[in-house]
Parts: sequence; C-alpha cells; structure tokens
Amino acid sequence: MAKPHERSDSPAQHSPPSVAKQKKLKQKQQSAKAAKQVEAKFRQLELSTSVDSSLRASSTIACNKLIAAEARQGHLEQVEQVLQDMRCHCLQPDIYTYNGLIHAAVKANNARAAKKWLQELQEHPSVQPDVTSFNTILSLYCKSNRIADALELFEDIKRRQLADRVTYNTLFGLLLRDTQHCQTGIDIFKAIDPTTTQLDGTTIAYVMKFYLRLEQPANSLMLFSNLPTYRLELCSQTTNAAMLTYLEVNEVQDARNVFVQLARQTRPDEATCTSLVTSFGDKLEAFADWLHERRSEGIVFTPCMLGYMLKAVIAKHGSLLAEQFMARLTGGSKVVKMAQFDLDAIVFGILIQAIASEGDASTTAVAEDHSQQRGPRCRFWLRKMVAMGISIPLAPLTSFMNALGNDGDANVLMTEFRAWQPLVEFDELMYKTAVSWLSKMGEVGYVNEVLAAMPMHISASRCVGTARQQLPPALLPQLKTRRQSPHASPTTRRRSEAQGRQQQPSRQQRHHHGRSAHQTMPSQQHHAQQSRPVHDYAWTPAYQRHSPRLATPPGLQPSATPFKADRHSPPGSVSRSDSATNWRRQRAPSPAHPRS
Repeated sequence: MAKPHERSDSPAQHSPPSVAKQKKLKQKQQSAKAAKQVEAKFRQLELSTSVDSSLRASSTIACNKLIAAEARQGHLEQVEQVLQDMRCHCLQPDIYTYNGLIHAAVKANNARAAKKWLQELQEHPSVQPDVTSFNTILSLYCKSNRIADALELFEDIKRRQLADRVTYNTLFGLLLRDTQHCQTGIDIFKAIDPTTTQLDGTTIAYVMKFYLRLEQPANSLMLFSNLPTYRLELCSQTTNAAMLTYLEVNEVQDARNVFVQLARQTRPDEATCTSLVTSFGDKLEAFADWLHERRSEGIVFTPCMLGYMLKAVIAKHGSLLAEQFMARLTGGSKVVKMAQFDLDAIVFGILIQAIASEGDASTTAVAEDHSQQRGPRCRFWLRKMVAMGISIPLAPLTSFMNALGNDGDANVLMTEFRAWQPLVEFDELMYKTAVSWLSKMGEVGYVNEVLAAMPMHISASRCVGTARQQLPPALLPQLKTRRQSPHASPTTRRRSEAQGRQQQPSRQQRHHHGRSAHQTMPSQQHHAQQSRPVHDYAWTPAYQRHSPRLATPPGLQPSATPFKADRHSPPGSVSRSDSATNWRRQRAPSPAHPRS
C-alpha cells in the first residue's frame, strides 16, 4: 500500500516550518549579525593609531559571539578562521574563545580537534579550563559511547574539583546504557557531598534507575523518599522513576498516587504520562473513568497531557482501542457525570493521523485496523471537532485524505475534497495529497479538477510533476497542466484544451501569436529576439494578443474593462487597482508594434 503524505510537524493550524528549520534559520541570522559586528571591530582596529584596551576588549567579545554562533552550527573551519583573524589583529583568546572552539569540534563530531584545543587550553599560561570545557568533551564521549574515556576524564574533573550536576548527569546517562556499569554509577553517587554539590531531580532519577536495573527496588524507593535530604522537590523525572519502581513490584495504586501527587504541583511530562497508561494495561475504560474521577477532585488535565496519554494508548493498543478511549473521554463517564475534557485540535489530529497511517501499533492491532474503513472513522472525528467548536487545521484534513486514499474510493475522496475546500484554506501539500491519490487510482478527470481548483498564488508545478509520475502513461495526454485565467475567452479555453500536454510556446511565439512568418516584418523580428518583459500567456486576454492596436475590446467601454484579475483574489474577482487609466497605461505601444 502506498505511503501516505504526512506532515513532518505536529498537527497545527497551518503547518508552519518545523522547529528545527526555525532554529537553523535563527542561527544563521545570528551568525550573519555577529560577522558584521566583527568586521566593524576589525576595521576600527586597523584604523586606530593607538592601543585602546576598551576597543580590544569589545573586539574580543564580538569575536567570541561569532565563534559561539558558528559553533552551534558545527562550523569548525569557520571558527578556526575567526581565531586566526583574532591573532592577526593582536587579540588574545580567552576561556570563552577556547570553549567555543571545543564546542564547535564536538558539534562537528571531531574528537581529535576537541582534544587538541583542550590540550592547548591546558598549556596556556594565563587561561585555564573550566567545568564547561570538560563537560563539553564529556558529552562527546557520551555521544560516541566511550565509557572508559569518560570515566578517565571524570577522574581528572574530580581531581580539579570542578564537577557539577551537569557533569554527573552526563556521566550517569552514559553509564545507564550498560548494566555492568550501574554499580559504578551508584558508587560515584555515594561519594558526592550534597553540601558542596547541588544535585537535581535528573541525578536522583538516574540513581533510582541504577537500583532498578540491579533489581534493588527497595533502595530506589528509599532514595525517592529521601528527596528532602537533597533539598529537592518532586519533579517529572523522579516521579517517573518511582512509578516504574512501583510497577516493577506490582504496586499499581501507589504508582497512580505518585502521579496524582505530581499533577497537583506541576504538569507531568510525556514519560510520566506513558507510565500512567502502562499502569492500567488494557483496561482503557477504567482508565478513562479514573481520569474523570481525578478531574472531579480538582486535577487539571491539559490538552498536552491528554495528547501524551493518547499517543501511549495508540502505541500500545492500536487506533481502534484508542478510538474507544477517546469516545469515553469526549462522551463522559458512566461512573462520574462530568463535562468534557479540554481537548484541542492537536489531540484529535493525533488520533486521526493514527487511523490514517499504516503500522500504528503491533501486528495484531494493525491487522484489525486494516479490516475497518478508515475514511468514515476519520470523518466521524472531524465532525466531532466541528460539534465541539474546534477549528479544523490542515494536518487532520491531510490525514483524512490519506485515509480515503487508502480506502481506494476516488468518488468519496473527491466528494470530501469539494466539501472541505470552501471551508478551509488548503495549502500546497493538501492539493498534492489529493492529486497523488487520484493519480494512483487513474482518475485523470478528478486530477484536472483539483489542479484547476488551485489558487494562482500556489504553484502547481509539484502537483503536476506528481501526477505525471503516478498516472498511467496512456492517460498522460489527458492531463491539463495549465490553469486558465477567469477572463480568458472561450477561444483561448478551447485552444488550451486541444493542446493538452504540448510544450508551452516560447517568448517569441507568445509575442507573435496568430501571425505567420511572412506577415512578420524584419523590424518586428529584431525586436522580438531582444529580451524584454512579456505578458503571461495564461493571463493575457485574447483581444490583447491578436489586436495590439485595438484600444478597447469590442462592445466594452474602457472604464468597465478590467485589465487583469488580482492573483491573490478568488477566480472571478477584479483588482481594485484596475482602472481605465491604468488599463491605458498598460496598453502603451511597444517597440515591436509602432503606431502609424
């Protein structure tokens, strides 16, 4: 079965750029801004006649900002080039400069360069490495799973008395990967002096998992009860570790009580919500009733928490049981009569995407899901969203189109496409999804209808390319790849339909459309060969192409004649800027057609 078109981001209103793309773009902007500042500082240093300490200090700070910006992107060569430029301008690198160099080497996964800069920093006469320098190298060892090198570096950090909670958390996360080193992690934790080193919940959670790996749940729960000794409060990390420990010893009620205790203080994270779902097993109705009861006690379940729980239910039990769980939440409970939960479009989008996608759970659940029609199930939840007053974003609609495509009914897919298009502003991915499924079904007529329905501000090139790749070769001549202007004449429409998939005319052909070779004057041929702006063929009225001397179209007045439609307005509308004066200005004589 074909792979559905899925959105890379989480369900949202209009599928904005992903977080990773936004972060990368922001980093590039910061680098460009820092580079301009460094260039200005270097220019001031070159023009200065005396040694100005404040100017050198500000120049070093500017260079460090540029190094940090480039290091976050892993550009090791650019960072090293900045260091060379600093030395050329007689600027001395400081601890932030070397930390930036080490960070860039770690981001580039270059252990040799990281060790080289750390060694140079240790040999520097006036600058010494700090805890950030060693923690950065330690994170590199964790990425490459080099436990022996990490332990050796930790001994060096401990000897320098620079270890902090970041050091311990990084090392414990590496040791937890191998059960043989869990006892080593416990020994390191027992040697920590809590009066000099401030730990956090992540450190305690790692140690609790060490005990759990070594089958010592009693020690894990004892450490959990001693959180006030370390001046720590309950957090998601320690709660999740405690819930896993209680589930290991079959103390299910205690695990749920710990979750309730955390939910009264702060919002649990995804791992904690997943552990709560695990505590109920396959008793999803009892789980929904439990949520209603806890809500009646004043516990707030945010849409984010409900989304985490729904994702865990889908991963463990499949989309069919997840629908039953969702129906129990939205329809109320038989045990406690309560209002509906605070659900949003993201929660419904997770469920609809699970229904439409393939391989959403184990083999048994997937086989059971395939026995059901996915399109009607997605339609039910979309209507549920409308009934609850939730605006429909594009991501669930795209999943709905994928579900209809998996069902293989082109008529139903096109019917739903026509029904939803006036209600929601579709984007390019939505049109491409519909074109892809209809092309696989061989419905070239529906494909042409979808292409014709695309607004002019959305490019149709990708959709046309998808249709050409997936349509059978015998149906390619029937594919209409060009959209017509709402002001195109019937003759133009018939000519475009007859051309089919023929190659678009060139600039010269579009300019001399309707003229034969012997009717074109040499002066006109000379001007036509020059590069000059030409009106888009699809948007040029027939009277403008065939009769350039004609001042107004036959039977129309200049004041009532629109020159062109606004490309951002719906078909049939006219731009407000199209006036008679503007139309005459656009119809000024060109060099190729001099007036007599």
